[in-house]
Amino acid sequence: MLDRPHVRGQTINEVLTTKYSLSSAARDPDAMPFEIRMKVFTLEEANSLLQVIVPKLMAIRDLYERIDGYRSDARAAAGASTFGGGMEGGTDYINTLYKVGELTTEIHEAGVEIKDHTIGLIDFPSMRDERVVYLCWQFGEGDEIAWWHEIEAGFAGRESL
Repeated sequence: MLDRPHVRGQTINEVLTTKYSLSSAARDPDAMPFEIRMKVFTLEEANSLLQVIVPKLMAIRDLYERIDGYRSDARAAAGASTFGGGMEGGTDYINTLYKVGELTTEIHEAGVEIKDHTIGLIDFPSMRDERVVYLCWQFGEGDEIAWWHEIEAGFAGRESL
């Protein structure tokens, strides 16, 4: 799609950073040089997905705790890398980083946004009064989502459902 006449000669960054109004795109879908897709959840869909997402979030939190234990050794190994350095537990460190990336990707591909892995803060895009908002959940809030907020408001703007 990037070879359309109206984007030829632009760098990929220029194309990707160009702002497009969703309302103008709705009038003329061909005006957008790339496709925007966002999973939008109903409250019921988001609540049912929690049982899949929460264990992954907990695993990510635990893996980051493990990574923190390697940080000083990893810094030292990075500094010594020009001399063929390494670190004890380096394979586990790399595998742990890989697993975090894998779990994060799975959550992202499900359409869920991780806001803070330490407290399990996640957002589910949802429609409310014909606009996109976030259904918001974090560790300790039970088995169902009870909060939402405007996209721009963030956690501080949470309101009870």
